[in-house]
Amino acid sequence: DIDAVEMNDLIKYLFNNDKCKMIALISDQNPVIDENTKWLSFFSHSVPVIDGPEKIAKKFNYPVLYCDIQKESNGYYNISFETLEHNPKDSPRLLEIPFLNSKMQSGGGGLYSTMSDYHNFCSMLLHQGQFNGKRIIGRKTLELMTTNHLPNNQDLTEMSESAFSETPYAGVGFGLGFSVMLDPAKSQTTSDIGEFGWGGAASTVFMINPKEDMFIIFLTQLLPSSTYQVRRELRSIIYSALLPV
Repeated sequence: DIDAVEMNDLIKYLFNNDKCKMIALISDQNPVIDENTKWLSFFSHSVPVIDGPEKIAKKFNYPVLYCDIQKESNGYYNISFETLEHNPKDSPRLLEIPFLNSKMQSGGGGLYSTMSDYHNFCSMLLHQGQFNGKRIIGRKTLELMTTNHLPNNQDLTEMSESAFSETPYAGVGFGLGFSVMLDPAKSQTTSDIGEFGWGGAASTVFMINPKEDMFIIFLTQLLPSSTYQVRRELRSIIYSALLPV
């Protein structure tokens, strides 16, 4: 069953209705501007937003999902959901680095390094596997690693379950260890075809752009990664600062 509820009556409805499974909030992108309006930075511009979804999610501890609707053809739409927050009652927290001699189950992480080491790593990737005159990875091997390996050159919207990720799904494929930009227009981000990289659990990210001869390293300690959608805004700021060639 689907019930349509006015925004002003939503909290009362939720308290009196225990059968509710999903709440879809549909609103104008330009809320009424008054002294209670909340302002956020979006693509380097201040915009008014409605903060009702955040308040409701924290009050009832409901997972928050973003619904992405792409028109395929007349009358046909592709709808996908991306999880933004699993447990909104928990406040964002900084990553606590364990002692080097600690033991823990860590199948997808656990390596320690420095900013300068990561700079060297990204420099090696940018220079086709070579660093300080020494070959670390074969040029053709790196080309294979940064090629989309999803079947039929599909992107992540067609192959993965909807959940929060370090990269936008639309227009992005996956190679051997990297996300790979296939279609910047489809991803709705500023980028180039062939850009590759990945992010980490604490909101970190690195991106290699061979066309612009540059790489980006962004390090922070904010858990979880879905706390603040900083990667898209970071990309927009950096690419908009590039000078004409």
